[in-house]
Amino acid sequence: MDSLSLLKRKHKIRRGSGAAPMGANPFTTLKAALRFRLRSAKVVRRSVRVAQSPADGASTLDGACEIMNDVKAEDWAARQKAIEQLPTLLAPLDADGLARSLGSLAEPLVLQLCDLRSAILRSACEALKALADAHGAALAPLVVSVLPQLLANLCLLKVMASASAETATALLTAAPSVGAVKVLITHVTDSHKQVRRGALERLQVLVGHEGLTLPPKGLAAVLGALGASAEPGRGITDADAPTRAAAASAYWAAARRYPGKQAESWYAKLEDKERKLVDKHRPAAAA
Repeated sequence: MDSLSLLKRKHKIRRGSGAAPMGANPFTTLKAALRFRLRSAKVVRRSVRVAQSPADGASTLDGACEIMNDVKAEDWAARQKAIEQLPTLLAPLDADGLARSLGSLAEPLVLQLCDLRSAILRSACEALKALADAHGAALAPLVVSVLPQLLANLCLLKVMASASAETATALLTAAPSVGAVKVLITHVTDSHKQVRRGALERLQVLVGHEGLTLPPKGLAAVLGALGASAEPGRGITDADAPTRAAAASAYWAAARRYPGKQAESWYAKLEDKERKLVDKHRPAAAA
C-alpha cells in the first residue's frame, strides 16, 4: 500500500473534503500531511548522517585509514582529524602489532602527503614525527614508503617544503635503514634540483649515522652517488651549486664514519676543481 492510501486510512480524509474527523491529526489537507511526513524523513536522515559522521574521528586504525583514503570527500577536516589520531591509535600496539599495521598505513599517509592543502600535509608530517619519536627504528618500513613523496614535496611552496624536509630528517634520524639509503640514491639524479639537493643532504644524515652500518657495497653505492670528476652532472659536478655543496658535505660524513681505502680512493680520483670544492666543505675537526 502506498503512502497516499496509508494516510487516507489513518486520517479518514475523503477526497474532495478539506476537513478531518474530530480527534484526527491536525492537518487541514492531505498535501499538508504529506509535506510534514517528507520533512520528518529528511530530519531523520540528517540525524543518521551526523551520528555516523567521520568528523567524530576513528576508533580503530582501519577506520582512520578508511577516512584518509577518501580523498574526494568534501569534509577534508575529517581526514585531518583521522591523521591526528594515528599516534594514539598506534600507541597500544606491541612490536608485532605495529609491524602488521605499518603496511596498511603507508598508502593512506602518502595520499595525505600528496595533498596540496597545507593543513593536511602538515598534519601528516606532525603525525609521522610523533610516530618516529614513539616507535624509533621500528618505523623503518614506513619511512621507506613515505620518503619518496617527502622528497618530491621539496619542490612545493616553502611552508610545505619545509615541513617535508624536517619530517624526512626526523624519520631518517629515528629509523635509519639500508632501504632508505637506496631511496635517497635513486633521487640524486632527479630532474629537480630541490630533490637532488634534499636527497644528498639526507644521505649525509644516514651515512654518518652511528645506528646504521653499511656493508662495503653499500658504501660504494653512496660514494658513487656523490659523483666523480669523470661524471659531469651528478653530485659534486651538479649544475646547482648548493647541490654540489651537499655532495661534498656528504663525503666528509662518509669518510668520518667509514675511514679507510674506499673513501680515500674516491677522494684521490678527484681532479683539482672537484678536490678544491670538497676541501672547501671539510669540517673543522677533519682539517
